[in-house]
This record gives sequence, C-alpha cells and structure tokens, in this order.
Amino acid sequence: MVTDSVTSDELHDFLEQKGMRHHRFKRGYKNVINEAIRLNQEGIDTQLAIETSGHAAFKENFFLDDGAYLAALIVAYALKNPLSKTLNDLKEPLESEEVRIKITNNDFKEYGENVIHEIHKKAEHAPYISFADSTFEGVRLNFDSEHGDGWLLVRMSLHDPILPCNLESRKQGGVETMKTWLKEALYDKTDLDLSVLEA
Repeated sequence: MVTDSVTSDELHDFLEQKGMRHHRFKRGYKNVINEAIRLNQEGIDTQLAIETSGHAAFKENFFLDDGAYLAALIVAYALKNPLSKTLNDLKEPLESEEVRIKITNNDFKEYGENVIHEIHKKAEHAPYISFADSTFEGVRLNFDSEHGDGWLLVRMSLHDPILPCNLESRKQGGVETMKTWLKEALYDKTDLDLSVLEA
C-alpha cells in the first residue's frame, strides 16, 4: 500500500501487522498513484494508493481516483465485517499537529530546501534523534521517549512558500518538545516566520 508522507507510525504498524507492506511517498494524490503504478511495473504487487486527504485509487480499478468506488467498497465490506472490529488494533498518537512555517525569501524553493538540509545536519548531531527508514520528501525525524516520543516531518509545500511541519507524539507534551527543538534548530533563519512554533 502506498500512502503519502504524513501517515502515522501507528498506521504503519497496523498495516504491517495485518501482513501488508506500507510504502510512504510524497504528498499529492498523483504522486502516490504514480508511485503505485511504478511499483507494480517493477513486480511489487501494490493494490492501493491513498493520500491522507482521502484520495484513493485501487489497482483493480486501473488506479483511477474514484471516491464513489472507494465508498462502495467500504460499504460492501462493512455489511459483512464490523469496521469497529476490523480497526480495533489501530492505535492513534496521543498528540498530533501541523504547523506551516512561512518562507519570506523570494527564492523560496531553494531557500526551503536549504533549510531542510540544515535540519538534517543538526539532527545528525542529536543522539536522541534517528532518521526514518525512507523519506521521499523533506526530512522525517524520530525522537526518543525522553525527547518527544514521536516524529517530525518537515517538507516543502508543493506550491506555496511554506514549510509544512507535521508532528505526532505518544505522550502528553511531546509535540511541544519537538517544536522547541525545531525552533532552536532554526533560530538564525531570518527568512522564516517561526511564530507558529510558539507554545
């Protein structure tokens, strides 16, 4: 199954425990669909491409972005299998937030990519941070249990002068801890509006 980059670790674990392989890719429904098609062409059976916004495309339906088809499948499945039972093992993070850091530099794409590169370099020197196994856009960082107990993804917006930052934590206050680290990592970036990282 291909999803976009902001899906939770809990969803990843749920899918893997159900015997599926989970492949995170770039935001944008065409990106996840094209990645699923590419994987199938490589011989990797990929049945579903889905974005967190709800866009979904199935291999059996020629990877068309078809909401009516998805809704019909869900209803047909729910008639035979209670969804509450099916999703019983799907956990959720305790905290979840998205902040959008505005870039004021005129050449916002290059500036944003340089910021992401610098975040990556600073995370390399933090022993409590590890990198996600695969990241196809931006940088996704995992924080240990004493420094946020969750993850942070920083990426470039597809169209706007913005760095969307997604954070999820398994403990109370974890998101604020990771936001504080991010603000400190970016303290000298004068072309970023860091006010969104304030508590």
